[in-house]
Formats: sequence, C-alpha cells, structure tokens
Amino acid sequence: MAVNWGGAKALKTGEPVDAKTQVRWQRKTPAGMVIVSLPVPAAFQPEAAALEKLVEDKTIARYAIEGRRVLVYIDGMAPTSKVEFSYRLKSTTKAKVTAVPAMVALFYEPEVQAHSESAALTVD
Repeated sequence: MAVNWGGAKALKTGEPVDAKTQVRWQRKTPAGMVIVSLPVPAAFQPEAAALEKLVEDKTIARYAIEGRRVLVYIDGMAPTSKVEFSYRLKSTTKAKVTAVPAMVALFYEPEVQAHSESAALTVD
C-alpha cells in the first residue's frame, strides 16, 4: 500500500493535490471486499467529484467520507494484482501537517492489513 502526495510538500491555500494511491494484493488467492482508509490531513478537504468518478469508472465499488478519512471499498482483487487511483484534496488553510498512514484491509478479515508511510505537508 502506498500513497504518493506528489507536489503536496508545499502548496498554496486553495490548491488541490491528487494523492496517488496504490493497493497491491500479493497473495496467490483472490481477495474479497477490500477496504482502504485514506487520510484527510488537517487543512484539507476531500473533493467528492473525483471519488464519484472512480465509482462511475468502476475503479472502486463505493466510498464514504468520514471526518478526517475517506473509506474506499474495492470489490475484490485478483491474485497478485494492484489497483491504482488518485483522490483529490483541496487545501483550505495555512498549516504544516502530517498525513497519517493510509491503511488497507480485507473487509471480512481485518487482521490482514497493510499501511502506507506518513507524509509531511505544508500549505502557505
């Protein structure tokens, strides 16, 4: 599991950032429902339009915005496959923040999980 914040290391207030997310399933058997918990750092708001497009394109099954995170549901993954997508966040205020690690887990086996790394972000 990885989240790449790209140019988000130094943003201006009001600028968006696309957090490029990669989920890999490395087992030789298929995965059922996969849930991904994506961080929404302080000073940022998620843009629902980009998430809706991921649902329309069938990249993800559905999503839910819950406070400081976005939950993304992937309806199964084939053996040794990966799913890549971006979610867009808009910077709302000046701040130096840390994006907590994202987490991916099997919906019906939550003990099977992985985490991304945290990231320092600055909004001027």
